[in-house]
Amino acid sequence: MIVRFIFTMALLFAVTAVARGQLSDWTAEYTRLLASYVTPAGVKYAEWEDNATDRQALEQVVDASRTRMSIRWARRTSSPST
Repeated sequence: MIVRFIFTMALLFAVTAVARGQLSDWTAEYTRLLASYVTPAGVKYAEWEDNATDRQALEQVVDASRTRMSIRWARRTSSPST
């Protein structure tokens, strides 16, 4: 049930981003990975682990996401409060 929810939310995020024309490289890659390995029956962890290229792609997605979150956090903390 939780896997289905996560998959649905990820697809909703991707569709919304595509509709807005804002799908960055890392979100497109994340969407591809989710479509490849997340099914209604669960996540195909063994297949994912066996695919070195996709493991590296996931690392890049996480790094890009972390960087984006850090930039957003820096903007929030550097803004003067009113």
